[in-house]
Amino acid sequence: MQIGKKIFPYPTLNNSKNVSCFKNSRFGLVYEDSDASEDKDYLVLKNAHIELDNESLISLLKDGTINAVVIIECSSTVFRKSYDVSIFPKDIKVPLSSLSEKVVISCFLYATKNFSYINDDFLDDYQGYEFQIEKYDILAIDDGYVTNIEYDE
Repeated sequence: MQIGKKIFPYPTLNNSKNVSCFKNSRFGLVYEDSDASEDKDYLVLKNAHIELDNESLISLLKDGTINAVVIIECSSTVFRKSYDVSIFPKDIKVPLSSLSEKVVISCFLYATKNFSYINDDFLDDYQGYEFQIEKYDILAIDDGYVTNIEYDE
């Protein structure tokens, strides 16, 4: 699920600086590609984790107000699945039999409940405003990676 240049009614942190509503904060999914010889039947995102340097968002993540998720989707096989991630690395395995051709890997921080939100690193246009965030609203975006999978059973 790629967000692209979609506009939200509240500020979002985006790994693409030209659409981010934050001055200095960074957010992104980090992982290592697995060696195809290690596991021929799975797409493996080794040591997948998020990098986040905004203290307010880190605090919300730690107390469970927001959650981090990776979404892997493939339109040609109608595969779409989400995987919880955190700042701690873990491997994510997806059967190659579920994937073919274009595969999109995205990462998001989303709200797990309703809350009021203000952040010191908002762009000047948003400074001093408090936003009402609803459950499942997206707060941080990494449109991530697109890869092609050629798998023959």
